[in-house]
Amino acid sequence: MTLLEVSGLSLNFGTVPILTNTSVDFHSGELLGLIGPNGAGKTTLLRAACGLLRATSGSIRFLGKKLQETDRKELARNLAYLPQNGQAHWSLSVADLVLLGRLPHRPFWKGPSAEDRRIVSDALRACDVVHLAKRPIDMLSGGERSRVMLARSLAVEPRLLLADEPVTGLDPLHQLEAMEKFRSLADSGIGVVIVIHDLSLAARYCDRLALVHDRRIVADNEPARVLCNEYLNACFGVRFKIEFDHGIPVVLPLEKCAGN
Repeated sequence: MTLLEVSGLSLNFGTVPILTNTSVDFHSGELLGLIGPNGAGKTTLLRAACGLLRATSGSIRFLGKKLQETDRKELARNLAYLPQNGQAHWSLSVADLVLLGRLPHRPFWKGPSAEDRRIVSDALRACDVVHLAKRPIDMLSGGERSRVMLARSLAVEPRLLLADEPVTGLDPLHQLEAMEKFRSLADSGIGVVIVIHDLSLAARYCDRLALVHDRRIVADNEPARVLCNEYLNACFGVRFKIEFDHGIPVVLPLEKCAGN
């Protein structure tokens, strides 16, 4: 099922074009990786997809409705956005911060229910931060904070999760655990979209990759069809060594291409 449709999207910051005539669909039960060089427009695409940036032209539909016509509370219950380097603006405990993910599911005058607290507990456990539950968020390391922010997104129980570089700053163990969590979420029927720079991790866990370059998507296909030097050399300006492990590409950057 298509959850969110981006069609012919163009977006400028002032007079500077950031995305041009970009189209992509986000599906339930799929883990989609957005890859591409820094500044290609990946974060802008995610922010536009959840209504944080206004497009210059084109359309975005969520669950069949135009995004700008979708009720804000309905959107907040069904779509979770995990920003890059997410920051907390108050010195809340980890448990209280994750509990904020339940706000769209209850009237503002009601406190958290037993079900809310169960869901928060599950999210803390899924992200390996139960032992941090009583710690203030501003006393955590960057990697710990990233896992807490992911737990808050999971507490929403969204139909679509958009995550911007969610494994950046994590150690290898927690990178694998995070990717396995995204994989299991997709397998459970949730749509998951992540911006990711580790191409080998993307190949291993994602169903589909969309390669963003020069303000548009230049390839959108299964990982083995996107992760080839035909695309990667041109987009990253780097020559890669690509090998296959049980049919999955393993991608190693070797050197800059001539002229870069």
